[in-house]
Amino acid sequence: MPLSDVSELYLKEMKKELRPDTMRSYSAYANMLLNWVSAREPKLFCSLFNASKATRFMDYIYDERNVSARTWNNYLKMSRAFFNWCVTKAYTKENPFNKFSLKKKEKKERTTIDADTRKRIAEHLQGNPFLLVCMLVYHSLIRPKEIRNLRVEDIDLKNHTIKVSASIVKNHNTRYCAISPQIEALIKDLGILKHSQSYCIFSDPETMRPGTNKIYDSKFTKEWAKLRKALGLPSTMQLYSFRDTGIWNMLKSHVDDLSVMQHADHSSLDITTIYANHYDPNLVKIINENTP
Repeated sequence: MPLSDVSELYLKEMKKELRPDTMRSYSAYANMLLNWVSAREPKLFCSLFNASKATRFMDYIYDERNVSARTWNNYLKMSRAFFNWCVTKAYTKENPFNKFSLKKKEKKERTTIDADTRKRIAEHLQGNPFLLVCMLVYHSLIRPKEIRNLRVEDIDLKNHTIKVSASIVKNHNTRYCAISPQIEALIKDLGILKHSQSYCIFSDPETMRPGTNKIYDSKFTKEWAKLRKALGLPSTMQLYSFRDTGIWNMLKSHVDDLSVMQHADHSSLDITTIYANHYDPNLVKIINENTP
């Protein structure tokens, strides 16, 4: 069967299993693979996509598209997943991507956000719904992509939680994130609970107020870029840095590791440790004052 037809069947099946955000990545990958193949061998059979072609394709991604090692690794994982499916469905005999090793990834250039900077950000965003986004990432450890999908009905002030449904989370497990008194006060100040329960908390592209549709993908990124420029923050301080900082501060404040892991929706303590492994400017002082 032609690779293009097999790819179409694969995406149709994956659509039933993957989150919309993840599905977009798989669709983009499939389009790139098919465009590359069609420019060289139109209507190539899936069974004839061999190790040599796989090598040329991965070289194209790394050299011509000039992607990072992290992105190259992601494409390799998607290629393996696709061709493993092809083997299972008997469209080809073996996976031509199994011989590749993952590239060594560059370390994420992201720093924590200190207390003084968090205070400056809060003051700058006074009355701006984007402050709620920052607070949900920092205290509730909700990922920005997940925040875009939150609805008014997910807020439970009685139990001081906000629901993050399985359909929108990375690990496909529904969780109930703690919300602080400051977050609850801000929710009330913004009048979010006055809107329809079915409304997305962040919808309007201009005001970021609740509405029927979730806000577009890059809105939070653009708002953060504006904020960083206004306050002169370094590029290593990113919106996701709030999540790193929240995890880091919880562990430093003696919240037990397991609770932090569960709150952050991590699959293991190893991942929590990675996110918490940031430079502490007070480390020397803490060691000297607390070591017996």
